Amino acid sequence: MSRPRFNPSKAKGAVQGNLFGAGSRNNNRPISVSALTRMIKRALEDHLPERIIVAGEISNLKQHASGHVYFSLKDAQSQIPAVMWKGRANKVRFELANGLAVIATGQVEVYEPQGKYQLMVTKVVPEGMGALELAFRQLKEKLAGEGLFEPSAKKALPGFVRTVALVTSETGAAVRDMIRTLIRRFTPLRILLYPVAVQGAGAAEQIAGALGDLDRQKEKLGGIDLIILGRGGGSLEDLWAFNEEVVARAIFACRIPIISAVGHETDVTIADMVADKRAATPTAGAQLAVPVLSELLDGLHINRTRLGRFIGQTVQLCRGRLERVLASRFFREPLAEVMSKGQRLDEVSARLGKAMSERLGGAIKRTGQLERRLLRVGPSAALARAAGEVSSVRERLRRNTDRRVLRAERELHYKMVALARWGPGQLIRVKDAHLRAAGGRLRRGVQVARDIQLKRLEALEARLRAVGPERVLARGYSVTTDAASGQLITDAERLGVGQEILTRLHKGHVESTVKTTGA
Repeated sequence: MSRPRFNPSKAKGAVQGNLFGAGSRNNNRPISVSALTRMIKRALEDHLPERIIVAGEISNLKQHASGHVYFSLKDAQSQIPAVMWKGRANKVRFELANGLAVIATGQVEVYEPQGKYQLMVTKVVPEGMGALELAFRQLKEKLAGEGLFEPSAKKALPGFVRTVALVTSETGAAVRDMIRTLIRRFTPLRILLYPVAVQGAGAAEQIAGALGDLDRQKEKLGGIDLIILGRGGGSLEDLWAFNEEVVARAIFACRIPIISAVGHETDVTIADMVADKRAATPTAGAQLAVPVLSELLDGLHINRTRLGRFIGQTVQLCRGRLERVLASRFFREPLAEVMSKGQRLDEVSARLGKAMSERLGGAIKRTGQLERRLLRVGPSAALARAAGEVSSVRERLRRNTDRRVLRAERELHYKMVALARWGPGQLIRVKDAHLRAAGGRLRRGVQVARDIQLKRLEALEARLRAVGPERVLARGYSVTTDAASGQLITDAERLGVGQEILTRLHKGHVESTVKTTGA
């Protein structure tokens, strides 16, 4: 229900009558300062809108130790004092500063002890950009100035990883994708999951606490080579936990290398800038963390082949040198015997190398088969499938719960709005306004009826006067009555000689005696 437009002539004080003195019978009666301030407070707060949006520039900013924020909003011509209480100020994402152009929402109130009016701000946003965007820029500039984004401060990722810790939500698609990718690429890997909230109130503190715990207790946990900090994509509000200063400083202080795998490829957070390595997605983060085991084994096989080829080439080189020595004049006679022994040695070496190659190839083949079977039926795969099913159920439960909570919050909001609109205080004010309006209409109706009756009375009076005896007498006529009895005389024949009569004129009367009568 919107407030009525402010009308100074209708602004009434609590006791003293008309605020501005017009038409009051108590104009000369003094009132107290408190009463005047109370009248001004009621006039302003009752007749101004409950919600006022003001655009201006912040000046005289003071952040009190209690958490309240005091400042002024100004433009080229005027300024108004403003206050933002601690509970509202703590919800402001960006940093308030002098000279910052903002749009403030609130209501005007009068501070009675000092007789000052001020704007009580409930919400403030920067003009021209979003609050989160401004907060992101402010924190980015602050941390860049402190050197948290410098390449020299970043740690190198380990070449061989045995244990990876995942700091993410235990529900959702991100954790499933990371676990599935890690197991598929490197089966012997040990995975630790530290579940945290990745969205909403308190998420940033949980993430920072998890990084600190893993850094302090990595030896108790059997050693941690790498941490992946991840979550799925979302809006800037959804990813805001990874743009908090507490998370950035926890990443910078952690001694374990960290991969930030937050959101999609286009999402860039403060955590991405501070982390030792940034991945476009959670799946990409898992791919950066560990190599593919089969590719690693293939590389080992290639290296073994190259090593065998190098050894063979070295043996051939040594044999050639030996043949040249044996072909000299000092060894001409036993050369045939030595060559036959060399040939037999070559045959044995060739058979041994072939047998080793066959056995190693069979072992590699069986290892690959066992690896593929383990990926399909092993406990890690079963655990991943079970975790995926549990995560799906939890996700559906969370969505259903969120929908119900949202529906309940919406209904509660509507009821609160209705209660605020038709609550006891509002009803009293509405009824009071109706009563005052009805009283005004009643007074005006009584006055109108009185005026109409007065006009009717004046008209009747005029008509009566027009036909009354006074007007007849004024025109020269007279009225004659018997002096003794007062009876009206209308016939001269009823009079007797010597009878006393009284004649009334327009002004005065005449007493006379009848001498004669005639028709």
